Amino acid sequence: MPNRVEHSPFFAYLIAICGGNCGDRGHCMKPDTCMCSDGVQRFSCEEEDWNEMQSDQAVAVRCVDNCNGHGTCENGICICDFGYGGPACKEELVSLCHTKLNRGLCERPLQQQTIGGNRTIKMTLEECCNSIGVAWGELCQQCRTSYCGRGYRQVDGTCRDIDECAIPGVCRRGQCVNDEGSFACKCPQGYTYDKDKLECNIAINVCELGRHECSPGGKCVNLMNGDYRCICNWRYHLSPDRKSCTPRRSFVFDICALYQNSVCENGVCIPRGSSYECICDEGFEASVDRKTCIHKIDICAVHRGQLCQNGECVSMGREYYCRCNPGYTPSYDRQSCVRELRLNV
Repeated sequence: MPNRVEHSPFFAYLIAICGGNCGDRGHCMKPDTCMCSDGVQRFSCEEEDWNEMQSDQAVAVRCVDNCNGHGTCENGICICDFGYGGPACKEELVSLCHTKLNRGLCERPLQQQTIGGNRTIKMTLEECCNSIGVAWGELCQQCRTSYCGRGYRQVDGTCRDIDECAIPGVCRRGQCVNDEGSFACKCPQGYTYDKDKLECNIAINVCELGRHECSPGGKCVNLMNGDYRCICNWRYHLSPDRKSCTPRRSFVFDICALYQNSVCENGVCIPRGSSYECICDEGFEASVDRKTCIHKIDICAVHRGQLCQNGECVSMGREYYCRCNPGYTPSYDRQSCVRELRLNV
């Protein structure tokens, strides 16, 4: 039976017509459809129809369309799964789609920038959790792994790719490229992709802000994508990720081990903190800076009779000093003897 339209001075409204079949056991929901007191929609709730239904369907599930597979039937009423609603759980609800979880709390619901500001995007549970979301809804329900997996949704029994680029608010300020089961956001030069906000933001200068571990052993070089790398000086070692400079164990120790006898020839190379010295073989002596081994020379013997007049020449390798005779005293550099000055009192 068609709907009957009644008019009032102020508005027109529709009244569903059920032909009086609902009786005292239900009320009219829509044309020729009664919602009976047991929660089931029928053509009639009259007693004879009621008894006939009970005898024919003693153990039958009495929920409409068996809740469409998205709910549980309890006493003829559909208790819908999370994300679904309506009398038969047929309606997919829309709500917030969160892109970040922090200790179980939802952060950053998906938004789209508009002329007047940011607009919060609402979508179904399946659209959110199978694409870019980690939680859904006002109550922050954490997403579960679906049958098809992330990046896909089930349509007519098959898994089909979700075009994340078609979702408003994804890859703002960048170029979104949809891939099979995922997507990529290509940001312009000087911008970097924020995976939590799903947008391209101006890259920060990490070096200027001091947010690096290059110092004190190196120099920070800022990269265009908001990242950085270090250039370390010779006393520091560059980490594998190129983001820090750590002190070397010993630069000279590396030389001693690497070049062996090439350093301190005719002697042994010994590391000494940040430097090294040579321990020389017999017949050799260390140079003044102790970095090389030179032939040992008795300078007094080489210059016999020419050094330390009026005294004795005492050899110290390539150096010497004078031990003076009575009446003589060593000069300031101790390399000659001068007569003592005596004052007559």
